[in-house]
Amino acid sequence: MKKLLCIAALAMCAATILAGDFHAYRTVVTEPSYSLAKVKRMIRGIKRDQEDNQRISAAGFSALTFEEKFTYVMLHGEDFNQNCDGGMTIAGEAHKIFSYPADPFPDDMAWSEQQRTFLTKNRHAVIKLLHETISNRSRVGANLKSAIVELNGHELIPDLISAYNRDRRDNDVLTVLMLLMKDGGYGPFMYTPVYMKMYGDEDASYRMFLDANAANRKLILDYAMAYYRKPGR
Repeated sequence: MKKLLCIAALAMCAATILAGDFHAYRTVVTEPSYSLAKVKRMIRGIKRDQEDNQRISAAGFSALTFEEKFTYVMLHGEDFNQNCDGGMTIAGEAHKIFSYPADPFPDDMAWSEQQRTFLTKNRHAVIKLLHETISNRSRVGANLKSAIVELNGHELIPDLISAYNRDRRDNDVLTVLMLLMKDGGYGPFMYTPVYMKMYGDEDASYRMFLDANAANRKLILDYAMAYYRKPGR
């Protein structure tokens, strides 16, 4: 009996480690190449203020080149958000498609108004840099996913699908595709049972999920490509 209990405990421990490993996989950040070393040094030097925010001044942000601003925003959330609760490890993450992707920044940090304004005011140029970064890196990290959702970056649907098809492991890419269709008001997708389960209820949250089976994956990919090809979108 003692041996069986020990085996069971080891199995539970292994399952916990694997779950943690996959959560770490979901929260990987993709580092842009533009002035990467300089920006990372700058981030390491930022001090927390009394409200636990870690911001550079508006003048300091303005002094950065456009590409440096992009790298900075992709790597660092300036504002502390104590309502953020998306960092939990959830059992079976590898086999689920969630309604919202994993948060990109640790320690409950999120983009500040200064950073969101940069993204939205420079949407076209940021989309271009996102495309270049996805093309040059092997992953669409949690930070890039968040930026694509923030900008409703439907232009990047082919990039997302190509990235997903490399190993069909990163189900948060499918999540981003669903959010692009949702935010774009794509009717054919919004009438599916998948949409109704994930977003049709007022109480729907990031905890909602689908089984990552072949049928659900195919439905999302097919509808996303049809949305991208829709005339006049």
